[in-house]
Amino acid sequence: MPPVVPLLATVLVALCPFFVPRVSPPEWSARTGLLSAVPLAYLALLFAYVFGEDSYRGNGISRWDAYRSPGGALEPMFWATVALMVVAAGSMLLAIVQHRGLLMRASAVGATVVTLFLESRHCWDLA
Repeated sequence: MPPVVPLLATVLVALCPFFVPRVSPPEWSARTGLLSAVPLAYLALLFAYVFGEDSYRGNGISRWDAYRSPGGALEPMFWATVALMVVAAGSMLLAIVQHRGLLMRASAVGATVVTLFLESRHCWDLA
């Protein structure tokens, strides 16, 4: 998978807050429900990218094995991203169930922050 794919996915997650309804009380729709799946879809793509074959070496080794250094920060940063994105998706689902627009917006912004500041750095380290 070329590095541009996770980069485009990062942009998609970064746009999440713009898709949250801005009216109060929020008008919930299928679009809002699908919004909560974006962090989980991003994680699935991220797992495929990180544990997929390293396109630079092209010898069957995964990016995880190729770029992970003992004592390095990539592994904790990756697992912190996974945990925070799961929390963001869970918060979005909770906001939908409870019809809480502020929680939905905060969760979308949280997913954006995690994606832009943690994972974009991680993806470029593995590129």
